[in-house]
Amino acid sequence: MKKIAAVCLISLFFAVAATSAVLETVYDVEQSKGTFPSAISSVITLDDMKTAIINAAAETDPKWELTENGDGAFTATLNNKEYTAVADIKYSNSYFTITYKDSKNLNFSPKDDKLFPYKINTGYNRWVTILEQKIRLNVRKVFLEARKRK
Repeated sequence: MKKIAAVCLISLFFAVAATSAVLETVYDVEQSKGTFPSAISSVITLDDMKTAIINAAAETDPKWELTENGDGAFTATLNNKEYTAVADIKYSNSYFTITYKDSKNLNFSPKDDKLFPYKINTGYNRWVTILEQKIRLNVRKVFLEARKRK
């Protein structure tokens, strides 16, 4: 009987550990990280950057849905099963930023002070990193196409 109870307790421990979310510091793409060299920004336009971001959002899996908020800004929403992530994207022809806005079921934990930054489920950071990489790739594509036009 004790062996059965021990096995049940160990199984319960591992079940809880497996379903517990791992939290990380929220990853934001700040302007310094999202800045492009002048060789690129001198060739691409604001519309080129907009196209690069739209294409990048459509290429991710799961896809980010974009809502335009005027010139140089989007609200990006990602729905993945029971999770929702929302981020603000701001851009010009020389940079872009991706900043956390809201989430559902991602265990967002606001910071208490400067020593303890915002925390969130690792899935959010993975999705933002993939979006950032896709944007960079699409900016390179747009840059090469724009350079051919000139």
